Amino acid sequence: MRTAGRIRDADLEEVRRRANLIDVASEYMQVKRAGRLYKALCPFHAEKTPSFSLDPAKGLYFCFGCHEGGDVIKLVEKLDNLSFVEAIERLAQMTGVDLHYEQLSDADRAAHRRRARLVDAHREAAAYYHETLKRASEASDARAYLLQQRGFTKETLELFQVGFSLPKWDALVTHLKGKGFSEQEIADAGLGARRQDGGLVDRFRGRVMFPIHDLTGDPVAFGARKMGTEDGPKYLNSAESPIYKKSQVLYALNRANRENRPGSDRRGVHRRDRAPPGRDPDGGGDVRDRARSRAPARAPALHAGRRPLPRCGRGRRSGGGADVRPDDR
Repeated sequence: MRTAGRIRDADLEEVRRRANLIDVASEYMQVKRAGRLYKALCPFHAEKTPSFSLDPAKGLYFCFGCHEGGDVIKLVEKLDNLSFVEAIERLAQMTGVDLHYEQLSDADRAAHRRRARLVDAHREAAAYYHETLKRASEASDARAYLLQQRGFTKETLELFQVGFSLPKWDALVTHLKGKGFSEQEIADAGLGARRQDGGLVDRFRGRVMFPIHDLTGDPVAFGARKMGTEDGPKYLNSAESPIYKKSQVLYALNRANRENRPGSDRRGVHRRDRAPPGRDPDGGGDVRDRARSRAPARAPALHAGRRPLPRCGRGRRSGGGADVRPDDR
């Protein structure tokens, strides 16, 4: 039985470091190299042509058929029907990591509370931006841009909680303070920026807003496109913060993970005749040696409506974050 308490952070990082995505996936399916990526028949739905893509450089997988995606821990969770902690323990056994458990310290509890507050601030901001897009007269140009020029449907805007930030200095800051958030929390979340005189103003003003979520579904950042003629970059993302690391997030990947597709009766379908762990099924040698020399692959884009939603992590950089860049016409 697992010891009460949390797994030590150092052990979690060691499991993540040792758990090679290709090695682990090869335990469940036949993996083949496809350029800088690897591919396989998806273990989550029946198919004849491989649509299951694995990126060893980023440690992420994505199925273009059923939109299932995540990292190596999520893969084990899904395939073996495990909780997050159970998946960590399974991977620790596979990689030879000894796990240690500890009670939460006062500092850990404070860190968890802080993270929860920053996530709650983003959740409130996303709801506020979304309602602004739907109802504010100042958002009429943004609504026309999205619905008429870009071809989004109202259902798509609702599904992805697309919003609009008013072209005012402190509209969101005032709203969040009214909801009980302190200026320090708003600044730490990256939703506000300090002026030279110490005052706090909105980071995003006069922009179409796209919430960015982590794999658990928590809102942690925003991507934004400028609508007016004010100064500033056309595309702007949240700067990195205690809850947002751009290298660990793909836009809308959390939504691909939300659909609960049964895998317990399917995960063995492609296990027969699988290649040994770490070996190319075509006999090309150790996949890890080749993977280390390859550049990260392009992140998968999730399509909704009639046009693709923006991707996170491509385009020019501004303000510490990679830009969300829809295809402009």
